[in-house]
Amino acid sequence: MASFFGGKFKVEKIKPALKMSIQRIQLLRNKKTAAIKKSKKTVAELLRDGKTEKARITTEHIVREDFLIETYDIIELLCELVLERIRLLDAEKECPFDMREAVCTLIYAANRTEIKELIQVREQLTKKYGKDFAEKADRNHNGCVNERVVAKLSAQPPNAFLVLNYMKELADEYDVDWQPDEATMSIGARFDSAMAPPTGATVTAGAGSGLGASGYRYTDGRILGPGQVPTGYSGDDDIPKAPGGAPDGAGASSGGRGGRGGGRGGGYDDDEGGDFGGDGRGGYGSGGGGGGGGGAVAGSGRRSKRGGRGDRGGQGGGAYDDIPVAPYADTDEADIPFAPKHSPSPGRGAQELDAEDDAEDDPSTYGADTGAVPDYDELAARFARLKGK
Repeated sequence: MASFFGGKFKVEKIKPALKMSIQRIQLLRNKKTAAIKKSKKTVAELLRDGKTEKARITTEHIVREDFLIETYDIIELLCELVLERIRLLDAEKECPFDMREAVCTLIYAANRTEIKELIQVREQLTKKYGKDFAEKADRNHNGCVNERVVAKLSAQPPNAFLVLNYMKELADEYDVDWQPDEATMSIGARFDSAMAPPTGATVTAGAGSGLGASGYRYTDGRILGPGQVPTGYSGDDDIPKAPGGAPDGAGASSGGRGGRGGGRGGGYDDDEGGDFGGDGRGGYGSGGGGGGGGGAVAGSGRRSKRGGRGDRGGQGGGAYDDIPVAPYADTDEADIPFAPKHSPSPGRGAQELDAEDDAEDDPSTYGADTGAVPDYDELAARFARLKGK
């Protein structure tokens, strides 16, 4: 058995390891005690500032550190006991009954504490009593490990009652005027539960910039559903209206862009076509589009220079609902009289005809069937000029 574990149990190796473990415990105790003093001041400042949740977490850390110091004190006593009775352990083949708890506790604590020297103690005890004995001690088989050591080294958090009492005593020690609220008192009276996790109720909103104090009274910044307002908000003047709104009964001025009323270009049909049809750019409403001014009727043999562009708005909820409907919207094409030349209507995209286009247009040809086919190159050039505008 001894050869399997790499050598025999040696008293001259376990004794210095036990002594060094005691010295390590003393160093760790002093270190943790100094750290606890700083943490106590931190808790007092947090309670003074009203940051109860963070103070609660820091207090729980202080309790855990106290648990470790308590554990180290017990382990130190056990190390001194084993060191005093090392000859008895060396003489007996089996572990004496009255030393079983001490030996098992040292093996159990070796991998659960910051005492590095306990690893060497564990190795020597494993060589003495075997691997099976060490595994049972590591699992606390049949409760062989000191009960307080098991409890203090457990990952289980301290109960709420103890944490709350720590906080009260810290407030008294540093003269902080603090009383726990009803919820903290309720959970702090329990022995069967840890302190409730923080909810962030004591965290200040906008702490980085120091802004938004008036806004955070009503909202935490989340976007609510359409038409919803935060609980507790009753005023209408404190919050500005959303951008892009329009008065009741009027179309939105920036909704979906309406379709064009007329197509660009009247087309050529039946040998004689109009020059260019009306533009008819629709208004910026929800589907609203005004009709465009007409070009020459295709196939009539009459020529019109260019129809006027339709104004914005019109039908479908556009921004300008008061634009009158075109006078010949429901009239047959053959019954529409030929209008004299006119300027484009004001509105979106309206442009005045330049002097060059006016000079090329011949009013004498209005309504006359000349029988002549328009020159293609001339029409193409004029179309290119208009398209460039």
